[in-house]
Amino acid sequence: MKKLILLFILLSNTMIYSQNIVREGRDIPNPNKRTILTVNDDCSGATTLVVNSPCINGTTIGNSVETNEDTEFPCNTIGGGGVRARSSWYRVNTGSNTTLNVSIDRIGLPTNCGYHVAVYGPFTNGGGCLPTSAQSVYCEDFLDLYDPGFHFQVGSLSQNSDYLIQIMNEDCGGGNSRTIDYCIGVYSPTSNNSIYGSTSIDQCGVSINGTNIGYTPSNGLPGNENLDTNITTQCPTCTTVGEDVPYVINNDSWFYFCATTAGTWNIDFTNISNCVQGTTSGLQMTIFRGTTNNLSVIEHSPNPSLPGSTWTSNNFNVSAGECVYLVVDGFAGDQCDYSYTLNNVVGGCNIILSQFKDFDAYTVNKRNVLEWEINQTTENIKFNVLRSNNGLDFVKVSEINSNPNQTSYSYTDFNPINGLNYYRLIYTDDNSDIFISNILVLDNTHNQTVVMYPTPVKNTLKIENLENYVDNINIFNKLGEKIKNYTNFTIVNNILELDLSDLSSGVYLITIGDGNGVLFSNKIIKN
Repeated sequence: MKKLILLFILLSNTMIYSQNIVREGRDIPNPNKRTILTVNDDCSGATTLVVNSPCINGTTIGNSVETNEDTEFPCNTIGGGGVRARSSWYRVNTGSNTTLNVSIDRIGLPTNCGYHVAVYGPFTNGGGCLPTSAQSVYCEDFLDLYDPGFHFQVGSLSQNSDYLIQIMNEDCGGGNSRTIDYCIGVYSPTSNNSIYGSTSIDQCGVSINGTNIGYTPSNGLPGNENLDTNITTQCPTCTTVGEDVPYVINNDSWFYFCATTAGTWNIDFTNISNCVQGTTSGLQMTIFRGTTNNLSVIEHSPNPSLPGSTWTSNNFNVSAGECVYLVVDGFAGDQCDYSYTLNNVVGGCNIILSQFKDFDAYTVNKRNVLEWEINQTTENIKFNVLRSNNGLDFVKVSEINSNPNQTSYSYTDFNPINGLNYYRLIYTDDNSDIFISNILVLDNTHNQTVVMYPTPVKNTLKIENLENYVDNINIFNKLGEKIKNYTNFTIVNNILELDLSDLSSGVYLITIGDGNGVLFSNKIIKN
């Protein structure tokens, strides 16, 4: 009998320990040691991410660092002083995308150590292990300094190529070390991830679904709350000059409507659900009036607006022709689905509809060029081109006839105003429905002397006669997505040289500005 009892004990212990054996393709927790052994500890076993699929859970807990993983990490040197690096690997194929958004939401216990992320590529299908720092196309370190959700955009990617994503954790000791649990996903950029691509609200009293899943900060890294790039506008409760909201922007989405007649309105904010971080974070929302570069706060929703909560704004008045903007962002970087409803209280649901698929403006040889595209061909209509020097009072400067075989149009303003030029497009269809574009602004104060060449550009773009107060240069792709940002640059003999060799062939918009906004913009062609 004693032998049978001993055999039973041995078999029981064997069964208990066997639950902690690593099985192919699964993460197996050990509740006694808080250790998770993962199959993507080595980049050769990188977990495959599918673009626009839900984020998948991951961890660096218990992982090791393979040969050269820490020394080749492109951001900084990992380790030292008893710190041990641990990393996890992911692989994604770009498909037809040249720009991708990457979202990482911390869903586990807090950590007292830094963690980092790098992206490498391009590689052939299944290739690239082990990448070197020279192959890095993006790198960010010490993400614990940001909100639990970190979202970033990587541009100038090669189509139909593989890229590797490395999440690096520093095991620095202490009770909360090695506790980097997260949910990671990769997404195609969306147009309303910027105020300039705001989605038009064309219905009243109807619940419209939205999401900030897969979005990134429209102004770059988290923490930039100057949403209209205008330091003279500031929300009443903001503490930093130029801030438009009193919270960190992580992954903003934008909507707008414009009223044709004066009236009173409110907005419902409901159905907050499917949040990556569960029920502890949620969303934040603000309603503005004004223009894309001159926002004035109407009201903020409760911050955070937790999953399952419902909020209706106070009633607010809108003048005829005035536009109202709505921004929705993730609290602590959370990603959620939501719904909103535009309600007219007084004056009727008289809103201007938008059928403009694309609207761009740029400056060439002291002239302002407007280009736009509509969703479908039409005839017997006239596009009214409106201009303003303050973004509020618009006058018609031209009228463009439609063509039944055409969806793309353009207009050149040969005599722009000396200073800021605001442009808007309006047309009325056969059903008397009014369609309006968003507002674009160009500054013609300083652009007379700026020269860019060569055009088309192959590798190096040269810019001459930049003013000494210029402090930022941005490059946008055709979708309006910011793919390059320069804030530290050196001008030699009145010439600034920008290396654009990593850009794909195509048309790009370059903007040059100071702390007050955009001073100069121009389209460039990359061969």
